[in-house]
Amino acid sequence: MCESFQQERRQKSGSGVCRDHKEELKLFCLDDQQLVCLVCRDSRKHTNHRFCPVDEAVVDNKEILKALLEDLLDELRTSVNREQNLCETDEDIKFHAQCIETQIKDEFEELHQLLHDEEAARRTVLREEEEKRSQRMKKKIEETSKQISSLRITIRDIEEQMKAEDVSFLQNFEATLQRAQYIPASDLSPSVTITFTDHLTNLKLNVLQKMQDNVGKPSDFNMIPKCGRYLSKKGPLQEVKYMKSLSKKPRGIKFELQME
Repeated sequence: MCESFQQERRQKSGSGVCRDHKEELKLFCLDDQQLVCLVCRDSRKHTNHRFCPVDEAVVDNKEILKALLEDLLDELRTSVNREQNLCETDEDIKFHAQCIETQIKDEFEELHQLLHDEEAARRTVLREEEEKRSQRMKKKIEETSKQISSLRITIRDIEEQMKAEDVSFLQNFEATLQRAQYIPASDLSPSVTITFTDHLTNLKLNVLQKMQDNVGKPSDFNMIPKCGRYLSKKGPLQEVKYMKSLSKKPRGIKFELQME
């Protein structure tokens, strides 16, 4: 019903007939910006108002709208271009973020591999040293076992001689005395073979410096096939600095990494 009423009203207003005076709408009131008939022009409502023919009002108003329309079209083109640029910028942001993420992943995978290799190498060196020291300990244990057996035999012989008859005791005294004067073997103390502190001294710093030597060689450009573009790339570790003096314990080492 509302739509029907509005349509009927539009048809009546566009019929070119004044609703108040049933006269043809031939003039346009410039002050009120509305169509009027000759009777409306002479009425009190439009006293001292300016009027012009309908066709002239149409031309003038169309010129006004045309100028405004041009401004709107220019603004529309500017907005469309801005939207397109923003969309392209957004795509570029996503693209570069994906490329950098891929590069970061590759860099850390390389670092992880270097760390694993370095750990395996150090474990191998440690196991080799452990084996060498264990072999030395086994040899010392065997020597000590032989020494214990010899001491037990000597002690048993001396105890038997002390129980012998006086004449026999005196006859064998010199030989027994010489056996009793035991000469200890070389130092078999294992205390000097227990520690492995050399493997922990400055461990983190040495590993980081070695990683810097292996990875920190910057290249001007590095091609990333997944992204299809060339991106500038530098090594992940460019500088290692001491922040405080090294303590005796390995865990006391402090350092600073400057990432590029």
